[in-house]
Amino acid sequence: MGSIIKKLIIYTALFLLVLEGLVRLFHLHNEMPNRFSDAKGVEKWVPNQSEYSITGNRKQNVGQYRINDFGFNSVHDNYEPKEDAFEIALVGDSFIEGFHEDYTNSLGQQIEKNLSNTKVLEFGYAGYDLADELHLIHAYKDLFEKIDHTFIYIRFTDDLDRDTYKESSRLRLDTPFSRIAKQIKLLVYLKDIGALDPVLQLPGRIKNFISGKKEISLSEEELRKQEKLKNELSLNNFK
Repeated sequence: MGSIIKKLIIYTALFLLVLEGLVRLFHLHNEMPNRFSDAKGVEKWVPNQSEYSITGNRKQNVGQYRINDFGFNSVHDNYEPKEDAFEIALVGDSFIEGFHEDYTNSLGQQIEKNLSNTKVLEFGYAGYDLADELHLIHAYKDLFEKIDHTFIYIRFTDDLDRDTYKESSRLRLDTPFSRIAKQIKLLVYLKDIGALDPVLQLPGRIKNFISGKKEISLSEEELRKQEKLKNELSLNNFK
């Protein structure tokens, strides 16, 4: 019996090592940069990181990112506006961040290539809402005052849920444990394609089962009322 268990452990370990090797060989895993909060309390990416962002279990979308000295994905390192040039700032979430395509073909770069004597500075960060974006602009007021035009990208569905700025919980995703886990590329790959969702949801389900809490399904009318209240709240937050 002991021999069978020993062989089972060895074969399982070898199988996982082979899978880890295949994920690394074909680069199926997503390489997300590390996060941090700078001296002004602005959450962004740790500067000077470059890798590939991968979506889907068959590399359905691959984009190379390059985090500049300021902590954002861009071809430009120098975010110091000049008087003899025309600068545009794009502030927003993942749409402006542009990990879904190569940084050399970002939205900012496409705009810049179609305008003369214009430099587009990209301030995109996945998860930013209007509160985050206004906090960024306020924290770097001296910089944004020198920029000729600032465009803020917002999505009405979820970018107006807050009326005041508070530090988000996104930084909790970047812990010493998560950084170690990121080195196991098979684990990263399985998490990205949703294969680990049942395991990650298990503690919550067990907790609900023990406490006797049941999931409440709302009627269509109740869902419509909730959506209406959410829209009214979003409009008030925007104002």
